Amino acid sequence: MNSINQITEFFKKPFAYAAVFGTLLTSVNGYVLLKTFMIPTVQGYVEEAQDNSYYENVASTAPEEVQTTENSYSDENIRISISTVRTNDTDVYIADVKVSSAAYLTCILGLT
Repeated sequence: MNSINQITEFFKKPFAYAAVFGTLLTSVNGYVLLKTFMIPTVQGYVEEAQDNSYYENVASTAPEEVQTTENSYSDENIRISISTVRTNDTDVYIADVKVSSAAYLTCILGLT
């Protein structure tokens, strides 16, 4: 019973709640920062696709007619155009990429 009286007396002091909750908030904030930036964790695994033959065939076929300019590239499956816009004293490069099939995106991203 004596320890309960000591705890109630402690919380009757001014700023006792602020000290306890400030310590708790600092501890939780430190844990979140450590978990985010310092403690290594595995979020998940990517499994290898069972049948990559479709993607390998798409990647291995070379385009027959390729057109390139200073700001564009195009063949029968992929069209890329790059434009430059100046905004807020900064050059912004915009790439417009159009593909005939989503399989070409996996080839570009190296997922074959």
